[in-house]
Amino acid sequence: MTTIKNFFALLLLVAFVTVFNTNSAVAQAGNPKAEFVLKANEVDSSITMLLPAIQKVREAAARSLVVELQKTQTLVAKINRAGNNMTNSQYEGFQRELGQLEKAIEKIGVSSNSTAGGPAAGSVGACHKSCHDAFGNGFGGGKGWNRFWCKMGCIKVNLPGGGGIGG
Repeated sequence: MTTIKNFFALLLLVAFVTVFNTNSAVAQAGNPKAEFVLKANEVDSSITMLLPAIQKVREAAARSLVVELQKTQTLVAKINRAGNNMTNSQYEGFQRELGQLEKAIEKIGVSSNSTAGGPAAGSVGACHKSCHDAFGNGFGGGKGWNRFWCKMGCIKVNLPGGGGIGG
């Protein structure tokens, strides 16, 4: 149980640092491609810290999360190879891939708790909605990475025996 609590604390810390760390000179320069690469690197660093913790609780519910995190690392590697000088076509393709990863993350841990007006308060769906409200629908610059990582922080993986990650 302590491992699970430590994982959740690490996840929240990394999520907040990543989401609110926009003080780099590159991000302030207004170059959306440079900001996109910068945010990708920040997410990659965070995932590198999280994967071992998730892999320790290799229950079925956590496996899909690990797979999506590994796909995210693959995307980050492609973005880093392209760098700030990526073509517009590459940039748009990376944005699409990020959108697909975000949709996959939304499916992980979404509960059936909903009301006629939308997700129930306190649910994963409500948390995902708050991430969307905070970062909008687009993917320009680091906004998509910020929203993706915010949604990662919403996930709760239930484990057999009543334990869980993220809550």
